[in-house]
Amino acid sequence: MFKLTIFLAVALVSSAFVIDPPSPACVADIEHAADNLIGATAAIVDATKDCAHNATACAEDILEAVSYLGNASSDVTKAVGDCGGVSNTCTTDIENISLGLANCTMAVTRAIKDCPEKKVECARDVTQATLALSKTTLDIAAAVKDCTKPF
Repeated sequence: MFKLTIFLAVALVSSAFVIDPPSPACVADIEHAADNLIGATAAIVDATKDCAHNATACAEDILEAVSYLGNASSDVTKAVGDCGGVSNTCTTDIENISLGLANCTMAVTRAIKDCPEKKVECARDVTQATLALSKTTLDIAAAVKDCTKPF
C-alpha cells in the first residue's frame, strides 16, 4: 500500500508537469523534495526490516532517513520563495509538507534513541515516521497540482 502511494505521487508529479508548464524553480524545488522523500521512505522501509535484528544496519538506515529529510526540508524552504504568490492553496500545501517533514523527523529522532534497546518503541517510531511520510507524499501531490499552475 505504501509503495503504491509513493508510485501514485510520483506519477502525479510527472503528469502535472506535462499538463501545466510551471515556474522552473518552483518545479525543481518540489521535484527535489519528492525525490528526497522517496529516499527517506526507502531508508525507513529498510529500517523496518533491519531494526528487529541488526542494530548497526538499523542505525545506518535511520541516519540515512534523517539526511534525506533534511534535504527535503531545504527543498521546501526554497519552494516557499520560488512558489510564493502562486496561491493561498499553494502556500498551505507547502506549509503542510513542512509540518509533515517535521513530524517524520521527530519520529525518526525518537527511533534513533529507542531502536538500539527498545524494540516496541522502535517499531512505534518507525511506524509513525512511515505514516508521516505517507501524508507528506499526499501533500506533495497537492502542491504539484496547486503550485505549478502557469503564472
